[in-house]
Amino acid sequence: MTEIAFYKIWDTTFRNSKNKPRKCLVDGFEKNSIKSHTLQKNGILKEISEKNHLYQFSNVPPFQKKAKGNFELLRIGINDVYTFNGFC
Repeated sequence: MTEIAFYKIWDTTFRNSKNKPRKCLVDGFEKNSIKSHTLQKNGILKEISEKNHLYQFSNVPPFQKKAKGNFELLRIGINDVYTFNGFC
């Protein structure tokens, strides 16, 4: 398998896993989870945001060569920053 073919499979698998519907983490709830903020959106995130955007570190996939390391800063909207699929 070529290196490019491997990275295409890696990327497809990662995207499918990330976008897969997840069940709510609360026992007894069977609904799909929604984006849950790790920090209160209308609290601290609103206070430190600029035009409803924040910066978040993101891992760079190992096959994307970056000159300055394995992380990059991404400007992300307040509705998507610091979220995980956890609760319904």
